Amino acid sequence: MNLQSSTLKFDETGEPLHIQQAAQIRAFRASLEEAGHKRTPRTLVSRSIFPLLDDRDRTLFRTRLS
Repeated sequence: MNLQSSTLKFDETGEPLHIQQAAQIRAFRASLEEAGHKRTPRTLVSRSIFPLLDDRDRTLFRTRLS
């Protein structure tokens, strides 16, 4: 079992994203240890990038980028 997280993670606590993701990774590792897994699981945090190719894209995503 491994974990992949993303920058699209919902805001659950109001804390900065990196704090929430670190807590998510710690909880995942602790649950695997509790279940008896012996190896350290691999974790990955990905970042989605959406290119803005035209005026329609810029209109749709401008407020999210400001």
